[in-house]
Amino acid sequence: KLCWHIMVDTKWDDYRIQTSWERVMLISWSSMVIPVSLLGHGTVLLATTKYKAIKLHKMIIAAMQHMAVADILQTLFKISPIYLTLITDQWFLGKALCTTSEIITWITAILTIMFTGVMATLKTVIVKYPLKSRMWTFRLGHLICAGLWVLVVACYVPLIVAFSVYDNAPSYFSYWTYSCTHDMGNTTKLPSWTKVYFTCYTNVLVILPFAMTVISSVTLMVVARQAAVRHCTSLKWEGVVTVLLTVGVLLVSNTPAGAVVGIQ
Repeated sequence: KLCWHIMVDTKWDDYRIQTSWERVMLISWSSMVIPVSLLGHGTVLLATTKYKAIKLHKMIIAAMQHMAVADILQTLFKISPIYLTLITDQWFLGKALCTTSEIITWITAILTIMFTGVMATLKTVIVKYPLKSRMWTFRLGHLICAGLWVLVVACYVPLIVAFSVYDNAPSYFSYWTYSCTHDMGNTTKLPSWTKVYFTCYTNVLVILPFAMTVISSVTLMVVARQAAVRHCTSLKWEGVVTVLLTVGVLLVSNTPAGAVVGIQ
């Protein structure tokens, strides 16, 4: 099938929306998610850059800013196109945006997991060693986060090159997610190294940071409780709760998709 020169992966046709009430429900949900996401993350950036309104450690704020940027990109290039495809029941945005949407989605989704892990790890170290952490600056936090951007993009470049050179593995529009994707399981004409590389890429840059985020969060709860016992009421719980809530939202929203990626 062709949909504005975009191949449609027919094996997911069974997941196509069949009832009007389901479509209306998903469109209504997306109509709420998009403005809330843009407004919420925009507020975080404005509050932390111009007004300095969030009272957390500087390095954690730096990670929050980078996470906000990644989530805004995902809202613009992932959620917004899905919203339009839910309305039209097809992909009509062209091949270039289909590929761009997939690339940005992969990169920003991985970075969101990494930045959440960075926040949890940093907060654990800050609570454990409060005196040493006072020397850490915004600049250091931004350097760490910028390094993660470079790492994820650089690791994804070989896949982009492989998909470009071997055009027999184009982006597909899937009714499973109502978005564009690459079905690595069906790209039989791609070199064998791409499947191995994609598997390693997924495990190292997705599953490992996800696991480290969970471990850091559990460690944070233990360390925070120990610090509260030692220092009585001097521990600022706002930062701990903020980080743990962020991790909780990440786990709830990404665990199903992460399980599917892991199985694939």
